Formats: sequence, structure tokens, C-alpha cells
Amino acid sequence: ASGILPVRRRSESRLVGDSLEVESVVAHGKTHSDHMLRIVSGSTVKHVERPNFSLAPSIALLLLDKTNLDKNIEALKQTDVSDLIVSAPQFDLHHQIWNMNRPIYQYEDKEAVLKIINSFPNIHRIMDGLYDSWDDEYLDSRFLNSK
Repeated sequence: ASGILPVRRRSESRLVGDSLEVESVVAHGKTHSDHMLRIVSGSTVKHVERPNFSLAPSIALLLLDKTNLDKNIEALKQTDVSDLIVSAPQFDLHHQIWNMNRPIYQYEDKEAVLKIINSFPNIHRIMDGLYDSWDDEYLDSRFLNSK
């Protein structure tokens, strides 16, 4: 028999050693993990001893756990963040994650996106959206500079 299964969504954060793991889980009857973001401490990044190695959190992944957004931003501020990957999540009709490269100007919760962007004012921003036109890229760039 076909039908619509109930969808349950939860996100949680937990400390594991010197890392903060952020997990977003979407469940259809049974639980399975879709995405996980691990925020490592600055000392772990320095331990690699490579000047071209840096921590680059994804706005899209941070937006998957809006309940803990402030806590995750504060944890990231304690690390050596030098780049920010700029894109937003996109969901299908069943609220399943479909794409992690949505232009940020199209994301509904613009306040959450700006909170992340404004928390890291002096870092490089890597545009990771899938743009249909130059206009979309312009609108993302304009949104980034709107503060």
C-alpha cells in the first residue's frame, strides 16, 4: 500500500573530544543520518602544520541546525576559520534535503544567514551557489554586502 510516511526531523549537537559534531537527522519511519558537520578545535587545525589548510564552514550545513545556531557560531569562533562557504540548503516537496548549493538570497530565513555572515566579518567568502544566471550571482553578492 502506498501512502505518506510521517517525517520527523531533529538536529543535535554534542562534544566529542575536542570536536563539536552537529548532526541533522531526517527520518521516515526509521532514523538515518543525512548530514553531519564536525567543528574541530583550532589546535587540531594548527596540528596539521600546513599553511594552506584552513577551516571553512558551510552556511548551508549551519542552517540545518538553527536550534543550536548561536552555540555553533560561538564554537566556530574559537577555531581558525579563514573561509566561509556561501550557499543555502534547498528542500524538495517532502522536506528532504535536495541540494546544498542554493543561492543564499533565495533562502527564506535571511536573518539566520546574515547572523552567520556577520559573525565572521574578516574572512574569505567562497561562493558555492548554483546560479542559473549572472543575475543570481549578482543577487547573492548584493545580499552578502547588505549586512
